[in-house]
Amino acid sequence: MLRGRKTLKYLDTDGSAIEIEGEKMGTKGELTKTYETPYGEVVVDRHVYQRAGRGKTYCP
Repeated sequence: MLRGRKTLKYLDTDGSAIEIEGEKMGTKGELTKTYETPYGEVVVDRHVYQRAGRGKTYCP
């Protein structure tokens, strides 16, 4: 399970602002979630993003 967790963490963003569908989004910080991987379930803290404090939250 460590392999899946390390891979997801490696692929996560660094928390810098990103652009999705032409809209700039800022991080809301890291959110702990459980993900299903080929190696089993893993719990990972990943950055989540939202535009100007409202709307959908994205985890790229």
